[in-house]
Amino acid sequence: MQKIISYISASLLFSFASLGGATGASKQAVDAQTTAYSSAPSASLDRSALWEQLEDIYAQLEIILPSSEPSKNEKPNFWEAAECTQDKSELMRADALYAEAEERSGRLGISLNGYYAKHNIENNYDNNEDSNAYLGLSWDILKEGYVANAQRAKSLFHEAELVKLQSKLKLITRKSKCYQYWQGKQFNNLEAILYKLKLDLMEPVYTIERRAYFKGWSYLDDFLIAEEELFSTQRKLKRLSSAFPLHTRALLVSPPILDIDIQAIILSIQNNKSFEQLSELKKNIIEHKEKSKTRNRLRFFVRSRFEKTVDNTSDTDRDLTAGLFFSVPLERKSTASTHFKKLEIEEEKQLLKQSQQLSLETSYQAYQEKLEKAIKQQYRYIRSYERARRSFVGKRSLGESELASAIIHLRTLLNSSIALIKVKRDLYRHLVSVFSIAGIDYDNQYVYRVANENSDYRARPGNRLIYIWSSAFNSTNNQTLVDFLNTKGIKRVALSVGQKTNQQKALKFIEVARKNRIRVEVITGANNWIFPESYDQAARSVVDAAKLTGAIHLDIEPHTLPGFKKQRERYLDNYLQMLRIIRKKLPDKIITVAVPYHWPEHVYREINNLADAIYIMAYGSRSVSKIESRIQPILDAVPVNKISLVLRVDDFEDEWAIEQAFEKIGRRLGIRHFGLHQYKTFIRKVGENI
Repeated sequence: MQKIISYISASLLFSFASLGGATGASKQAVDAQTTAYSSAPSASLDRSALWEQLEDIYAQLEIILPSSEPSKNEKPNFWEAAECTQDKSELMRADALYAEAEERSGRLGISLNGYYAKHNIENNYDNNEDSNAYLGLSWDILKEGYVANAQRAKSLFHEAELVKLQSKLKLITRKSKCYQYWQGKQFNNLEAILYKLKLDLMEPVYTIERRAYFKGWSYLDDFLIAEEELFSTQRKLKRLSSAFPLHTRALLVSPPILDIDIQAIILSIQNNKSFEQLSELKKNIIEHKEKSKTRNRLRFFVRSRFEKTVDNTSDTDRDLTAGLFFSVPLERKSTASTHFKKLEIEEEKQLLKQSQQLSLETSYQAYQEKLEKAIKQQYRYIRSYERARRSFVGKRSLGESELASAIIHLRTLLNSSIALIKVKRDLYRHLVSVFSIAGIDYDNQYVYRVANENSDYRARPGNRLIYIWSSAFNSTNNQTLVDFLNTKGIKRVALSVGQKTNQQKALKFIEVARKNRIRVEVITGANNWIFPESYDQAARSVVDAAKLTGAIHLDIEPHTLPGFKKQRERYLDNYLQMLRIIRKKLPDKIITVAVPYHWPEHVYREINNLADAIYIMAYGSRSVSKIESRIQPILDAVPVNKISLVLRVDDFEDEWAIEQAFEKIGRRLGIRHFGLHQYKTFIRKVGENI
């Protein structure tokens, strides 16, 4: 059991930090209290148990909040989870109009006509009176006939198309509401998780403050700060948990901060012809409806007449008649109504475009304001994350750290995390609005990630790799290695696991690295592997090495062999053949290779087809221009995204010089992957400050 002084110090410092500062007099009072309480008796609280709880909260924060670059095509979770479908009633209405249009187009205007009449119907018993009848076919062409029905069918077809298009446009708005709903669930669930972690922190802090107050070691106002924090956290957590039940943590990943490529959206709007299509459909409907309402008649007919007389009980005449009938109303016909209706539709189109443009501009400006707030809060979060990280790294590496500082830093980190989630919620709500106003669905081509969005941001450009050889690895604690790698923003390690390496330690390091999202590439290879008699040995060795992490790094340098100068072409051909055999053995594993900068271009082209990444050993110069000229031929043969530029630490004065070289080369040549050779010299040059 530890002295209560540790907990009292934490209490006092926490209270002081909660107030956001103190006056000179208040600070003196706190210092006096701290001195006065230095002889406090033992407490029942377990210091180590509290440290474990703090470590657990910190570890969960690392899982929940972003810490690595998402995939380029990855969408935020609420876009994937949202189940937004088209209104079926509108689709059914369109189907009904299509069906009616088809039925109307089948009306050809042809009809069967008949007539029968008796001349005298007074004597029902006399069957000898005169009678006549006719039977004929008629074909109406204009009014209520073939042309009118065809025009009406076209009108109905365009109405169906209009309903479909309107439904499609409404779907964008419906989706935006759907996205915002899932957006709310995403952010509120994440916020609830953070408040739960804060509750886990505040409960023991509250106990410490309460004990200190009743022991007379602190004042009521100190205790009230902790009580307010605890009760406020409990209320917010209860509200969030009841309104938004917690989901699985697999979905609880903080979405990235995005900026909008407004020019791409404007171009998409310009290419989108939806308003023009709406206008044309409405005009076509009016035009075809008007044509279907024609008052002109034209009818062709063929008719057979039958007649029966008293003198002759059989038919006396069978007349077959063909002819036409027409009717043209003698009235003035005006198209002014149709003309003005079309002008109204055209004006409506222009107003819709103007309204969209103004709304988009307003929404985009509002988004930019929210974006600035999000970026500002992101930096606050990164600063608080770094302070908390140093507290826990110090505890792990040195065996001790100020508990009070760790509590303050963790609480600040939790508060900044919650604040970040809140500004991101607001940011994404405006993002959805921009897409909804633009009338387009969300797509990654219209957005890009803002720099410094991740908790592992270390102010170092590009992706980093470092070589770790056996001697340095064996003599350095695994956690110290991982903490140092995280401090320097290094997420890839080429690790030697040969006979000189502590194998058990290596296995444990691989597991710790995996939890910290650090990729370990197992270094393997020998220069004599390029000879055909060693191909089988090479194949067996790489299969065993790949079992460790699924990624191997081939450190095979045929140019260092004694006979390379005289047999350069043969040695390089052998090297390429060896690579083909290794790739065939490991078709689904990651293979990276280390190469010098002076091989022929065609060799690099072939290596590009066989390896996942090529590490260029640009050793021997600190001159950026010289390094660039050396590697330029390789850039002509290999895509830049597959190249890692590896510099030797001893070639440079300090870390600043190395960073300057990486930054300049990356800016000029577009290289984003950089490597350092090696850990031992790097740690000696830059020190062990983590």
